[in-house]
This record gives sequence, C-alpha cells and structure tokens, in this order.
Amino acid sequence: MLAGNTFAKMEKPYFTIIDDFVVFSTSPNSLKEIINNHLAGYTLSKSERFEEFNYYFETKSSVFAYAETANSYNDLLSLLDTKTKQQLRSNKSYFNSFSQVGVQLISTGDLFKSNLTLSYQSPEELSIYQEKEMELKEELYKKLIPEKDTIIKETSETVFKIEPIHPSDLSAKEYKEFYNNKLLKFEVELDDGTLDGDFKLYYPTGILKIKGQFKKGKQSGTWRAYKKGKVIFKKRF
Repeated sequence: MLAGNTFAKMEKPYFTIIDDFVVFSTSPNSLKEIINNHLAGYTLSKSERFEEFNYYFETKSSVFAYAETANSYNDLLSLLDTKTKQQLRSNKSYFNSFSQVGVQLISTGDLFKSNLTLSYQSPEELSIYQEKEMELKEELYKKLIPEKDTIIKETSETVFKIEPIHPSDLSAKEYKEFYNNKLLKFEVELDDGTLDGDFKLYYPTGILKIKGQFKKGKQSGTWRAYKKGKVIFKKRF
C-alpha cells in the first residue's frame, strides 16, 4: 500500500523474519548483513547518534523513515537516470554532509502532520564518524565470530573446510568469486540457491587447488586437494 509498484519491480524479492519484523531485500547477502548486525548488536537502537537525532520525532506515528545518506549513496545512484547520477556525483560531498534524514507522518483526524528533519556534518566530521563506526562494527563482529589462529597448518582435515558461500542470485545455475587480481577464486554449481554440483577452488595464481562436489548443500563424494598439479590430500564425504 505504501510502496506502490516498488515490490512489483523487484525481480527477486527475498525476506527474513527478525523478532517481530519482516525484512525485505533484493539481495540475500544484504539480509545476511542485517542478520549479523542484529546478532552483534550493531543496530540503531544502540546508537547514541541516532538517539540524539530521534529526539526530534514523536515516539508513535503512522510512518517513519530514516536514512544515513553516506550509507545510501551507492544504492541511490543505481535508481537514478544518467543526468541525475551526474548531478549527484558532482555534489557527493554536499549530499553526504546532510548525513541523517528523517521523515515522519502522524495521523491527526483525517489528515497527516509531516515532519522532515535533516542533520548536517562537515565532510571532516563525517569522515571521523565513519572511521569510528567501522572500528566499532569490527570489534562487535570479533565477539560474534571468534578469531582464528594466525597460523594454520593444512591437513586432510582442514584443507577441505570450505568457507560459507553466499550466492548473490539464488536463481542462477552457478556462482563465482574472483581474487583482487581478477583471477577466478572459485566456481560452484547451484540448484535454487543451494550448492549442488561441481566445485573448484583455485590458488591466486589461477592453478587448481581443490576439486569436489556438493549435493544439496553438503560436500559429497571424493574431494581432492592439489599442489603443483599433484594430489596432496584426498577425502571421502
């Protein structure tokens, strides 16, 4: 009712339920980020900056929307036409300086009372704030996911422990990730977003490191690990 055709335009609308809320997104990885933030306690309800800004709004309303412009900049770019994108890019620092935006609609009889509030920060202040936020987030995530040993000796037990894979398109037939040098890191076949089929992991040099198969999300059959083209480990799942 409120978003009009917004949901109709979503080709792949995903959702999850967190407590009493239903959260929608076009990306399963965005939902994963939201879930992790919730588990780590990195939320607006624990943000002093948001609490100070929220003081200017009523505690109850029919509609309330809040955005931090610096965090929304890239998403907004993807929704704009070419001319507007160019205008936004040329005014990026000015746009981001209005770092908090809140809109509230409050029912009063047959009408709505509106409240539009913006918060301004200089580019220097915003940069310091973003750096502190990143440090805070990393600290909270460390508590959520314990740090691993800095030195790990590969064995037949450790080498086949594949890091969690989160495809960005659950309708695709395969998923790939690449190293910073643009070479392929790994490729895996999918079935409705589930790992199902051949899996190959490569060294940063492009040489095959691990080969195996997934079946319904779990490792299956015989997996092999390679070094200099020779099998160094083999394991049956």
